[in-house]
Amino acid sequence: MDKVNQSTGEPNYRIGAVSHLTGVAPDTLRVWERRYGTVTPFRSEAGTRLYSQDDVGRLALIKGLVDGGDAISCVANLSRGELEERARGAEFPQLATGTERP
Repeated sequence: MDKVNQSTGEPNYRIGAVSHLTGVAPDTLRVWERRYGTVTPFRSEAGTRLYSQDDVGRLALIKGLVDGGDAISCVANLSRGELEERARGAEFPQLATGTERP
């Protein structure tokens, strides 16, 4: 834990810690934030990005889906529940019916 958001008391992580926890490079985190709105981290007075535990979990889910073949543009704006559901579906092999994952 790097810092605590004084307004909520919620732990916040700097981009380096988030990168380490999720396996997403800092530059990629910035691009995902700017282009796709994956998360909106809290900004300190100095402008430093501070990510919540929820942000870290969301980014980890997105990383897993992208690593599994989903396009970032398709999963970036899904809700946490939708991401979790999609991740659970990714654990099962394709059915022999030839249908693809939605």
